[in-house]
Amino acid sequence: AGLMWVHMSEKTDVIPIDYLRTAIAGWKIMLSIAIFFSVLGIGLSSLLPPQYQASAILQVDIDYVRAAPLDDVTVMKAYEKVRGVLLADDVLSGALLAVEKVVGSTGELTGIAAMRDRIRLSQRPDGWELVVYSRDPSFAAGLADAWAEASIRALEEGLHHSLLAWEWQNALYSAHCSLSPDPQDETRALWQCSTRSEGLDPAQIPEAILEQVRLSRGILPMFSFSILQHAAVPDSPVLWGRAPIILISSLLGLLLGFIWTIGRQRQETQDP
Repeated sequence: AGLMWVHMSEKTDVIPIDYLRTAIAGWKIMLSIAIFFSVLGIGLSSLLPPQYQASAILQVDIDYVRAAPLDDVTVMKAYEKVRGVLLADDVLSGALLAVEKVVGSTGELTGIAAMRDRIRLSQRPDGWELVVYSRDPSFAAGLADAWAEASIRALEEGLHHSLLAWEWQNALYSAHCSLSPDPQDETRALWQCSTRSEGLDPAQIPEAILEQVRLSRGILPMFSFSILQHAAVPDSPVLWGRAPIILISSLLGLLLGFIWTIGRQRQETQDP
């Protein structure tokens, strides 16, 4: 058993060394095949339809003049709410409808799901970059601008409802309202206000506040929004899809060259 183990270990050690020596001896052939496949990959990548990238930039800031300093967790969650609005279905569908009115069609996009595959949202120190990819450069720029404008409208609407919720809460405070047990149902509580205010119905306040909070989408009232930069029509396509094709083609050529070199060496050793 000991002799058999030594024999097998020597065999497994020798084979990789033989392969390495063969590969070094035939490096010119392997390199030639790899270069050929790299050129082939470049040719195939040039057949891909060109993709154009256009981007608009939204400025999203917290106005600390209207709000006290916030902790990092609160700020992070607040910006996550903004991100959710920018990627909401109604915002994207509004952008598609807007660009369709201007261009006359939605291009290769058949709906919101197709649009999500052609957009990218990146956060910047001063806001968000709304990126659109399309085969039509004018359509890419138009959709990026439509997306930015639809986002601004949705953010402003959320800000409006956030301010309404704050006004309802302020009305509760001004009327000196507090929760008291319901005398007819011990499991419920009612708002009791010590000061009467015109148009203030304590029974409707909780539902009104919750409705405004829902419509605000979690947008804080101290946010400010604007379009910092409109999208420009791109002059040249992006080439981000070519590099993987060329790399895979080169590696495939190198592998085939190695296999061919090993096969040729074995054939030469077997020939008398």
